[in-house]
Amino acid sequence: MVKRLLTIIIFFSFSQLAVAQNDCGESISLAQDAFDKGHIERIPSILHDCLNKFTTEQKVEAYRLLTITYLYLDDPFGAETSFLALLKEDPEYRILENDPVELEYLSKQYITTPIISYYAKVGANLSTVTILKSNSLDGDVSEPSKYNTGAGFNLLGALEVHFNKTVSLNFELELSSRNFIIERELFPTNVEFQTLEQNRFNLHGSLPVTLKFTYPGEIYYPYVYGGYSPSLTLFANGRYTRNPTRTEGREGTLNINNTSTFSHSLIFGAGVKRRFGYRYVLVDLRYRLGMTNMNNQQKQYDLSDREIKESLLLYGLPADDFRWNGFELTVGYVWPKYKPRAKNSVTLQTVVKKWFSKKDKVDE
Repeated sequence: MVKRLLTIIIFFSFSQLAVAQNDCGESISLAQDAFDKGHIERIPSILHDCLNKFTTEQKVEAYRLLTITYLYLDDPFGAETSFLALLKEDPEYRILENDPVELEYLSKQYITTPIISYYAKVGANLSTVTILKSNSLDGDVSEPSKYNTGAGFNLLGALEVHFNKTVSLNFELELSSRNFIIERELFPTNVEFQTLEQNRFNLHGSLPVTLKFTYPGEIYYPYVYGGYSPSLTLFANGRYTRNPTRTEGREGTLNINNTSTFSHSLIFGAGVKRRFGYRYVLVDLRYRLGMTNMNNQQKQYDLSDREIKESLLLYGLPADDFRWNGFELTVGYVWPKYKPRAKNSVTLQTVVKKWFSKKDKVDE
């Protein structure tokens, strides 16, 4: 008997829930019909009990109808409250062509741009080298080293601070490898002509800071940016091969201890973000222009360092003065942190504006 009673209660509860959901599903149609017939005063009561039961799409449409209704009823508080609730459901809401002009004016009083966004990116790079000066032990630099492009990897995390829909400032934390191959002819006038190849591997940590300009599309958001990047060399080594190998020990790996610890670069890039719901994926291409001589000249001939000594005496290869550049292609994912708010609320823009206005008053 008890089981039967529980079954009846559960069945009745689910039946009531199904009826309620069905009624709520029809309430938007009823509200729209009342709006079309001019009975706008009925719309709040039609939608009120279902606002917490709607799906996200239904909530957006319900709050849109309520906002327009309160605008026509000359209730600015109700209109502002409803529109802010709409933006919390759909931060990327765009005014429709058939929306009244009053709703468009109201929308311009709110900021929907995320305050910040988080990025994660991964990709590959191709390193190129600009030779500043060729160095040689025998004084003959008629045949300077050849630097061949090598491939490396990039791992990045980023924080983007949005000033508005177009302008933002990016702070990145990057781990990257820079690889290239050095080929040199040794003693070209000697009968024992030899060649040396060094496969170079560098690991860097960087902190790029860039100013970005984004075109605010609806699905695709192209952007360009430029900025500055300090870098720290975490590790550097080279795999040496000398041919012909007439003597033992003519192949091996040495740490490159005369690489500059700190370096600086200018970076320029472009990319496009693609919106999926309230998240984005992106493809980014940037060029890095090196501004630092990567050869630490103070340590170039430091024979007290065993590995520098071996690179000079065993392989006959002093480091050239050079800058490294590179092309980087990455893909990434973006998590924007939305917080729809009125334009008169406290934002970075309002703080800067108030600061300058106070300064002007003091000057007067």
